Amino acid sequence: IVAADVEQAKLLSCATGSPLHRLEHLAVADGVPISRSVSLFSAIRFPGIITAYADTRSITKALQREGLEDYRRKETRLTAERVSTRDTELLNCAPDSVVLVSKAIDTDVAGCPIQSIVTRFLADRMELVFSNSE
Repeated sequence: IVAADVEQAKLLSCATGSPLHRLEHLAVADGVPISRSVSLFSAIRFPGIITAYADTRSITKALQREGLEDYRRKETRLTAERVSTRDTELLNCAPDSVVLVSKAIDTDVAGCPIQSIVTRFLADRMELVFSNSE
């Protein structure tokens, strides 16, 4: 559990200092790390989210266990930056590599924020495709 800083509190519509669960995830494809993410959830609203995720390995299923049947992506912002020291360790990449940084907010169907997630994709190991199939 971490205490919400000013930015996190604003994103999750909670008070500064509110308890948040921090969930870190490393995505690997064919034995190669491709991204790492950090998700934050209200520890008050979702007290068992970490255990539920450990059991299911799915955010959606973990949220369902916590009583949330459906949610939506409200916003995603993409930027690029040089890797951090932690990125080089976890993503097994060169110190001058570039990551695509995705910052997103998910909400319940009523529009209340439920998750803040920052994902760092190693740019040379990832292709992002945005498509409207309609």
